Amino acid sequence: MKRHFYYSHDKKYYKNERYLIGLLLFSIICLGVIYFMGFKTGNVIAGFDGFKVGEKAEGSVIVTIEEGDLIDVDTPIFLAISKKDVVVYSRSLRFEEFLSSSRNKILPVEKNGKRFFEDEGSYKINLGEIIEYEFNETGKYELIFSMPSFDLTEIKSFEVN
Repeated sequence: MKRHFYYSHDKKYYKNERYLIGLLLFSIICLGVIYFMGFKTGNVIAGFDGFKVGEKAEGSVIVTIEEGDLIDVDTPIFLAISKKDVVVYSRSLRFEEFLSSSRNKILPVEKNGKRFFEDEGSYKINLGEIIEYEFNETGKYELIFSMPSFDLTEIKSFEVN
């Protein structure tokens, strides 16, 4: 008795299989690009709506240190206010100086001869304590907060009336 084996080529099955493999490869590539670009969750929140002519920069910036973060006390922070792509105020300071304006103070820890902040939590800083700027014109402005060593830049747009 002879046995016959039949092999069926279902084109629809192979078409769906190719589609799924293509989708899987595309997803892996996208995740890889996001990972290598240093995608970060938001670690900085600016809390203010707008200002009037003659008012000083007031409001708050909230910085979050997440579990596992080690932020060197000497990490530079750049703050700027711009209007129509022209910087009208800028300031750079160290992370330790920035956090010293926070209401809930934390102390750095020492590891391998360097000092770091690692206490998990959110730290609210009053803008008026670190930015000395009075708005003298109406228009659209932007507050720029940047920590280049973490590839972190946050921009908040607002109006001055």
